Amino acid sequence: MAAQLDATEGVPILLLLATCWPVAIQSVLENLKITKDNITFVRAELTRPEIRILRLLMLHSLKSDHDLIPIIKQQETHSKDIAPMLIYSGQRNATLQVMKNVNKARGMHGAEYNPWSSMISHYHANTGDYAKEGAVTAFASGKPIKYLPDDGPVVAEMEDLA
Repeated sequence: MAAQLDATEGVPILLLLATCWPVAIQSVLENLKITKDNITFVRAELTRPEIRILRLLMLHSLKSDHDLIPIIKQQETHSKDIAPMLIYSGQRNATLQVMKNVNKARGMHGAEYNPWSSMISHYHANTGDYAKEGAVTAFASGKPIKYLPDDGPVVAEMEDLA
């Protein structure tokens, strides 16, 4: 990668590192052959008051995601009034399991396969560049991502989503 960076002399590079230890930063700089006199560090904290992190005692395995159910269960709040959620999962199947439990908690069994669901949409990074770009564009514009459960996320042409 350092050789590729050499070919971009004079072009600024933005590196975003979260909770990175000094020894890791040093390793990154050495690996990319960036000297400390050739880099500017901006240390800041991303403050998002509308984001809430919930911590709870887990009673089930992490893989099952059953501990999400009591947090998201349907009470007085209608699904359409719940703020969008972003859930990070390392695998497509893990993402689908989270979707199943969220929908189960909301009394919407099977809605994880509904591409028009206002409650939860599926996006996973293990897609091609075209699908990633389409999924991000669709999500940002509030349009649904067409999803085929056996094949992963499929983004329709943008005119099909209008």
